[in-house]
Amino acid sequence: MAQAARGQERGRGWSLGRRIAAIVLLTALPLLAATLTTIGRLTDAAREAQLAGLRYSARAIAVGLDAQLGKYLTLAEILSASPNLLNDDLTQFAVEARRTFSQIPDVWIVVADLDGRQLLNTFTDAPASLPMRHPVALAGQKRAFEARGPRLAGVRLDPVGLTFVATVETPVFKDGAPFRALAVTMTMKPFARLLAAQQMPEGWLAGILDEAGLYVARVPGGEYLVGQQAAPGWRETAGREGRFEFDSRDGVALINENAVTTLGGWTVGVGVSKQALDAAAFDSIRWSTLAALALMGATLGLAGLLARAVMRPLSELTAFVRDPPLRSRRPPTSPRSRRCAARWSRRASTRTRMKGGRLCCWRRRRDCWR
Repeated sequence: MAQAARGQERGRGWSLGRRIAAIVLLTALPLLAATLTTIGRLTDAAREAQLAGLRYSARAIAVGLDAQLGKYLTLAEILSASPNLLNDDLTQFAVEARRTFSQIPDVWIVVADLDGRQLLNTFTDAPASLPMRHPVALAGQKRAFEARGPRLAGVRLDPVGLTFVATVETPVFKDGAPFRALAVTMTMKPFARLLAAQQMPEGWLAGILDEAGLYVARVPGGEYLVGQQAAPGWRETAGREGRFEFDSRDGVALINENAVTTLGGWTVGVGVSKQALDAAAFDSIRWSTLAALALMGATLGLAGLLARAVMRPLSELTAFVRDPPLRSRRPPTSPRSRRCAARWSRRASTRTRMKGGRLCCWRRRRDCWR
């Protein structure tokens, strides 16, 4: 009860202007809260749409990469079953291999013995000068024989073509025993074209890593990064699907979506910097945000004008009533205030006349009784 009484006393101390201002604020605050909440939800929705785009792009590239690698693997299995591959003279097989890959650019065939000595390389016509195979290729060749099936060997610099390549290693058996290795050698250009065909939005990064964490391709700047190690954060998350956050090679904070290929376990990543993601999210809702803020500002301005329009005549009337001697010097200015003041003056004059009439009647009665 005491608290209620104190609250009423404080309420009685409020001026009319404060009360109207409080009403305006109480009306505007829910609108302000609703506007800010809507803007926040729109921003979150736009951000999630960007992240969903990352996930979709990564999976689309992984599907295309699987299709590309699957084509090479199928051709390797077809050639590995050729009887000409079992001959000591590989001339007929070389003709067959070149014919098979005549319509496929940036690919050639390598045949090697179990020790990694190259017996045939369709990239060159000088078999006598062929070097030993790269250690990465030898490791892939060994895995293929252990698995008795095709395996993917990672990125390295080819000593013959002097370009970065990867290979599909296919084991060749003769009478059930390991005999030779057939390798479909691929440059990185087809994979770079695969990434470039995706037409990434500005600020996005896309790349492909082999199992060792080396760049197979990347956009933008892939021609300078092929064969180099990716950022430590990406290497740590390679081979795992999902969304990860780490710093790029340039130290920029990224949000990256990983997708892993079915063949070879290569990792496809599509990322965007956090700053670019937030900027894109704001751009997508910019006009909606500005419209909401403009509407809120117009509403508050209109409420202020209405409060001012109500307060002005009330303030003038209050001053007129509280300070009658100043009426002639400070007459009300607004029409409504003048009407109210005139009405108040007429009522005051009427009360004065009535009071004077009652006083005269009382005096007459007093004189009659004397």
